[in-house]
Amino acid sequence: MKTIVTALLAVLLCLSLFACGTTAAVNNEIPGGPGHTAPIVSLEETLPPAGEDSIASTWTSGGITLSLLQDTYPIGTQKLTMVLENRGNSVLTYGEVISFEKYTDGQWKPVKTIGQYTFDSIAHELQPGSVSTFTLDAWFVDKPFDAGLYRVTGGEVWTDTQHTDGPAWQLEFRVADGAQPEPDFSIYVSAAPLQMAETIPVHIINTTGEENSILWIPHLERQNISGQWEEVPFADGVGFCGMSDPLPAGGDDLSAPVQTLWGSLEAGRYRISYDITGSGTAVRTAGGEFVLEQAYTPADALQS
Repeated sequence: MKTIVTALLAVLLCLSLFACGTTAAVNNEIPGGPGHTAPIVSLEETLPPAGEDSIASTWTSGGITLSLLQDTYPIGTQKLTMVLENRGNSVLTYGEVISFEKYTDGQWKPVKTIGQYTFDSIAHELQPGSVSTFTLDAWFVDKPFDAGLYRVTGGEVWTDTQHTDGPAWQLEFRVADGAQPEPDFSIYVSAAPLQMAETIPVHIINTTGEENSILWIPHLERQNISGQWEEVPFADGVGFCGMSDPLPAGGDDLSAPVQTLWGSLEAGRYRISYDITGSGTAVRTAGGEFVLEQAYTPADALQS
């Protein structure tokens, strides 16, 4: 994944500069309280377990993972965000053609659409090692979605070494009364477990359609054996200026250097978050859950 050099340099230049601010800034109470905390986006490699109530909101093939930002949406939803990750070595190409179905009377039935409609014949590309988002817009559906189980089917996706035939991908989602809309901000870390990662690659998703501000200060937690999340302390002498940087509409990529910020990390399940200012209120995106399968230590850095 592409590293945002300017953001990384800003963090590195601020290391040990306690006159600008310290790591205590990460632990400050977030204005607005817990109600402004985005939900955790769990991004495991496997699909949901089989069962009547399971929702296949993730599709994988080779090094490609497509997933919905969440698996349940409120009544009246018309747009959904799909996250695309290309972990392969070839460019991923995909189009804009999609269709919707609803599970009714024990079978999938096409959702009623408007009269005649067409899609733009555009081939989008996603470079190797990259993450992007794509809006699944149901503009051609006769009316906004009511309660029920749905699935969206896409057109072909292909790489230099892989090409799909027939329905390329399908993602399921549920529409329910009382469900929350997509968060303004969320975090995506690779669906594949990280192996001795020197950096934590992060894709920050911004669905507001506007530029916002972000503090490039990662808040990292590790899940203990009882399932509770515990703060991972920064390495001695690490500090931050605490100045915000722009977060473009759509989102951005960055990498958190493991040795520089934490020294070493044990194997386990983690989540990483950042503070983002949107609509005049600071919020914490408690997303980006990921698995580190093999520990990374300073000794590994010396050998690399």
